[in-house]
Amino acid sequence: MKLLLNTAAIIATALPALADVIPDPLPNGFVEQGRFTGAINGTDVTLITTGRAEDNISGLCLYRHGDHEQSEMFEIGAGSDFHHPPAEIPWSIEMTLQTDAATEELQLVIVKAFDGDYFTPLMANTEDGYMKTGQITLQNIDTAKGGYISFDFSADLVRREISAGIDPAPIKGDPGGHIEGHYEGTVPDRATETYQN
Repeated sequence: MKLLLNTAAIIATALPALADVIPDPLPNGFVEQGRFTGAINGTDVTLITTGRAEDNISGLCLYRHGDHEQSEMFEIGAGSDFHHPPAEIPWSIEMTLQTDAATEELQLVIVKAFDGDYFTPLMANTEDGYMKTGQITLQNIDTAKGGYISFDFSADLVRREISAGIDPAPIKGDPGGHIEGHYEGTVPDRATETYQN
């Protein structure tokens, strides 16, 4: 089974800061799977993770190696509720959490924030290598059987060019950004994959 992140909820979409109530139900068969509440560059935002069962779209996925919770990776995308145009506040986010081999604890290793251009995100990446950039702090993480995950985080972000054929170096002169807040969601059963070693 191949899972598809809900790109409509990831690329250049977000909720207005004053929208405290997210319309329910969402259009076109989409349902809410999770929610980020916090601030990006000092602007309060509420972003949601959405999915649609009929065509196997999910913005929140869990990958597990073997049957062990000690080897997991969560992929998260959050953005619009589809009721508000991107121009109101064009933010969306992607995050990756994965188990640290040494500590066997989940770590937030990648945070990306998009403000209208998918190929020049603000990002932080704690993994070793040429994409390592920015700073990430993870606190109060909670997981449970059934794919539930909740955590607080903050990240200092660096804008990078990620277009094909372009050296993904930081963009000179860009001031970068900052994100902080809380995320909570539950992975649907269909969006959980287990790989055997």
